[in-house]
Amino acid sequence: MDVHPPHKPITNISEFFLHLFTITIGLLIAVGIHQEQAAIEKDLNALKRIQANPDDKQAQDASLNAQFRVVGLDGMAWKTAQATEALTYMPYEKARQYADIYSAQDEFTAAEEKQLEDEAAFMGVVQKLDKLPKLTPELTEEALERFGIWKAHLTWMSVMAKRCDLTYKAFLEGKPFPTSIHEDLK
Repeated sequence: MDVHPPHKPITNISEFFLHLFTITIGLLIAVGIHQEQAAIEKDLNALKRIQANPDDKQAQDASLNAQFRVVGLDGMAWKTAQATEALTYMPYEKARQYADIYSAQDEFTAAEEKQLEDEAAFMGVVQKLDKLPKLTPELTEEALERFGIWKAHLTWMSVMAKRCDLTYKAFLEGKPFPTSIHEDLK
């Protein structure tokens, strides 16, 4: 990933932090989310091998990966500006841009929370595994379903991270904000 200097001089602290957020989200997309997607794909493949070969001891010994990871984006400045009515002193277009930026952050945070729920639900399946000598077809099916949901939510989180990144960059470059972003489910 390339990290570039801003396209125009940074004139205030909010633009500085926005530039910093842009770099952070870009790194998150490049490293964190893709690594987690690869780990989930590996887990799905291991579960499919177990499902196809339920009596294969080597397949049954597969290791599944589940990690709790929270990035979190700070929206306190935006909430404070709203609560103190500071936005009334800002031109409408600039206030709308900030609203769009923080809306993108809120959607990313909501997607991140869904993924945490998926991870917790998967840990419930893991608790069942600890009591069994091997993974049953029913539990394999349940784990596959949980991972499938987790994968879809992770993909959505990736889309929201890209939206944040593109919105930040558009703001800093004085360009229109993105109106559509997509990612293929595999």
